[in-house]
Amino acid sequence: MSVHYKDHFLNQVIFQLNFSPVMHLSKSLPEDLSNIILRQTQSEFQKAELQTFQLGGGVPVQSADKSYQWISKGNGLQFIIQNNLLQIINFEYKDHTHFHGIIDELFRYIYGAFKPSIFRMALRYINQFKLPGSTFDTDGYLNPDLTCATVGFKEEGLSRSIGSMSLVDDDKELTVNFTYGYFNSEYPNKIAKKEFLLDYDCIMMQNGFNPEKDEIKPFLIKMKEKVNYLFNKSIGEKLKELMNPIVSV
Repeated sequence: MSVHYKDHFLNQVIFQLNFSPVMHLSKSLPEDLSNIILRQTQSEFQKAELQTFQLGGGVPVQSADKSYQWISKGNGLQFIIQNNLLQIINFEYKDHTHFHGIIDELFRYIYGAFKPSIFRMALRYINQFKLPGSTFDTDGYLNPDLTCATVGFKEEGLSRSIGSMSLVDDDKELTVNFTYGYFNSEYPNKIAKKEFLLDYDCIMMQNGFNPEKDEIKPFLIKMKEKVNYLFNKSIGEKLKELMNPIVSV
């Protein structure tokens, strides 16, 4: 049995792929790659020169070799491509099926065309809650283990309270960097609103994924399910009801 939600508080879902440098992507984008992205954004690319450095006599010196990044943003999506990075930001996340399909298509193209070594793959889910009721009364909304330190110092002029954890699977395949707390949109003023952050950055390093024989979608699902498990552990029944839970067998 699994639980997902009809509504959510996600303001960004981010996919990032880090790979060995592809020199062709330093100077230009292949037309086929551009077309895949433009089909999603309907927005032309913005080209920006990257500042790259190399050591000269032990001192960082700006490289004479120019390298660029390309950014296309539209329809709730932003794509960033560099010679060693692909990043996709979804600002209007609805479900994983469509988003994973976009990731899969771009991954297939980049790996099929250039065969880079894959160093790191990550899915990050950023939830920002604005909850009803008294500022520090999170009973039933959040796991009290995430708020106990904040509540203990709420009378001391508290203007922000952010905690972090690094969680590693037993098989060391996945690492989740978990950031949580009162992010306070009115910082540096004192916390006056019940605004809470749950930010899960789920990372798979190169030893967990072999692009020569593995499809990417099952690994995306594995990272998503890991985040879902941690998310459900972080919240209480009142918040679950706000998001309209749907139970599937």
